[in-house]
Amino acid sequence: LGGTAPVNLLRPRARKLLLDALWSKSSGRGRYTDPELIAELRSSFDEDVSTETPFLEFLDAWWPELTPRRVLAAMADERRLGRWSRRILNQGETRRLARSLKRLDAEGNGPLSVHDVALLDELQALLGTPNRPKRKREADPLDQLTGLEELMPQREETQWERAERLAAERTEYAHVIVDEAQDLTPMQWRMVGRRGRHATWTIVGDPAQSSWSDPDEAAAARDEALGSRPRRRFTLTVNYRNPA
Repeated sequence: LGGTAPVNLLRPRARKLLLDALWSKSSGRGRYTDPELIAELRSSFDEDVSTETPFLEFLDAWWPELTPRRVLAAMADERRLGRWSRRILNQGETRRLARSLKRLDAEGNGPLSVHDVALLDELQALLGTPNRPKRKREADPLDQLTGLEELMPQREETQWERAERLAAERTEYAHVIVDEAQDLTPMQWRMVGRRGRHATWTIVGDPAQSSWSDPDEAAAARDEALGSRPRRRFTLTVNYRNPA
């Protein structure tokens, strides 16, 4: 298919290429010369074929819509993970990671660790979120009745319901606070960074206490998350925790 778009976002293109291939084999393709008629026939062809069960089953098998949890669960296959992580993980690391993911079923359901959360977010960014067609509101025969609004007024969304809905839809924040910043992994920095692209940040940490094996790598990921926004650094010189 070409391109570097996330795999799920390429699914519509894969669908079109499949329809193109089927149309090229159809009898109606070379029968007519009128461009408008050909376009109309092609539109009808696509509409009919794309709703057929065999077509949908083939598309799902050829270009499935992947979810982060399913991909994470697939990493439990040591051979597959070895191919995916070539030149990144050594054999021992691959084996340990694959075994640790045996706790998940094929759909990725099961207990997750703190680090799995960042990995799932990374997978979501790599896979892409498919565009869902908006559901059309089903016509209600009662809507045709005159004065229905007075008889059956629509219940308005409460302030609490609206707050919950907006919280569920939120993907970015106005201000991001990171404490114990020295312990964030590069992948965790990318996860937080995706939620604060236009935010102001407060970051608190002590590099000397870093638990990440490569502090420079984590610092580079932090700088990438912050982007080019102006920064101010404050160094605390007084220790209030103990007399040392």
